[in-house]
Amino acid sequence: MTTWQQCAACGNRLGEMDPRVWCDCGGLLEVQHDPPSETAPRLKAAFQQRLGAMTGLDRSGVWRYRELVLPTAADQTVTYPEGNTPLLHRPAVCRWAGLSELTLKHEGHNPTGSFKDRGMTVGVTQALRIGARAIACASTGNTSASLAAYGAQAGIPALVFVPLGQVAMGKLAQSLAYGARTLLVRGDFDQCLRLAQRAGEELGVYLLNSINPFRLEGQKTILLELLHQLEWQVPDWIVFPAGNLGNASAFGKALREAKAWGFIDQVPRLAAVQAAELKATVDRREAALNEHVALTISLINSDTRLRAEGISPNVDLSVLTKDFDIGTPHVENRYNIYRGRGRSTSELSVDLFPRRDGRLVIPAFRVDGLSTAPIIIEARKLPAGAVADPMRGG
Repeated sequence: MTTWQQCAACGNRLGEMDPRVWCDCGGLLEVQHDPPSETAPRLKAAFQQRLGAMTGLDRSGVWRYRELVLPTAADQTVTYPEGNTPLLHRPAVCRWAGLSELTLKHEGHNPTGSFKDRGMTVGVTQALRIGARAIACASTGNTSASLAAYGAQAGIPALVFVPLGQVAMGKLAQSLAYGARTLLVRGDFDQCLRLAQRAGEELGVYLLNSINPFRLEGQKTILLELLHQLEWQVPDWIVFPAGNLGNASAFGKALREAKAWGFIDQVPRLAAVQAAELKATVDRREAALNEHVALTISLINSDTRLRAEGISPNVDLSVLTKDFDIGTPHVENRYNIYRGRGRSTSELSVDLFPRRDGRLVIPAFRVDGLSTAPIIIEARKLPAGAVADPMRGG
């Protein structure tokens, strides 16, 4: 079974052991695998047999599914173990939600208290495999605690950038307790991430924010373990916090692979939930856009067209909807957000993520119950006073 990395933007293929977390074009990488050599029924039986292990790699709720995560890393894994989180039924929650069949997967049972441990066990394992001199992340809490814990387990120096006054003290305490070199930055998360990226580029430090594709391979196992606990019977819906959309990408990838490789015969609906108090604003300085910019927005793997004339906090969007495969190339964290009003019955919020090549990315979003594919925006400045032609894309 062969594993490689592939750019989600240009399709460029890199080796499994390539230490880069970005393609040269500025696009993000995804880990890809050939289909497993064993059939789905045989692997299901192996997963079930491993479930009762008291020692060794099979105890991990991530590496139990290693043929679907990182099959070539079995002899170099860094594990606590993690995963094995329970699937709970709580009648009071069911009554509150008005649902008779509702179960809760409690990822707080991971070693440092969050799902980040699932991604970090794979990410730090990969750091060990490529001989990284150190690992780094930017964080406001969970990621730093997890990175510090797994770095200590692997014996790799860990470097954490946290925004001063914006980090949960309990998580900061974990980072310090595990011996991570912790830098308090007078700035926000975005500035911390830029510093972590520079450390990766200039010092050879392996960046382990969730732009790292191996992190998302570990986070796939939330879904794989859930399906295993449900005896591979697919639920109608899976609802999860949106966050920075890392799990949206991981879950989509897990489900696509599970269906393609014969583990499930249908795909559930996914609902990503975000806090209502997240205000929709435009950071024009960060986006480097102004009223004389026309946006031509082309979609990956779709024939949908979405065009915008100029940009403003209430940019008008024309959207033709169509169903697409779930899962998107993942882009780390929220930089710029604007609220658009679609020419449909729905209002929609979309996130703008600047890439290193100057393009912007909008992850998948939903309009009238249908999902779009991820969007790459190429922006070019128009002469002052020029008007974009929405039918020609500007």
